Amino acid sequence: EGFSCGVETGGAVRCWGASDAGLFPPPAGAYVSLTAGPHHACALNAAGEATCWGNRAAGQTSVPPGARFSTLGAGSLVTCGLGLDGGASCWGALPRASPTEPAVPLPPQWRYRDVQLGRDTLCAQRTDGYRVCLGPNQPPVMLPPMPEENATRLFRSGCYQAAAGYVA
Repeated sequence: EGFSCGVETGGAVRCWGASDAGLFPPPAGAYVSLTAGPHHACALNAAGEATCWGNRAAGQTSVPPGARFSTLGAGSLVTCGLGLDGGASCWGALPRASPTEPAVPLPPQWRYRDVQLGRDTLCAQRTDGYRVCLGPNQPPVMLPPMPEENATRLFRSGCYQAAAGYVA
């Protein structure tokens, strides 16, 4: 919260704003994309290797060793990545269906095309179009495929941006 980061044309990451979570300086290297939660950020290089920095309170910056990703998403205390094979990996504090139940991961048997995280929510779109959403104090919710054949981007709310450019 209170900071922003971006990837420069040459791949360097720059961050500015408040730095109460150890966000400065960002890691050196060349990156192609990044994602940020309220207190941490993660960047992805061209080889699919992730580097995360900032608040480590729940392990949200502890990238699984040797993992390679096509995309990353960051929430409050959790980070998720889609592997090059479409499998999902999440680390940190995953949403819980209730305070007394264990954290709920994304089912490993499915393949995903997108993952987005909000402060306390996680939504992933499977390759068949179904969306799986997790949130605090609720069981996982399965949403049917999106009506647009060309849906290209899942948003944090579970909405999507169609190829035509509108949000539903």
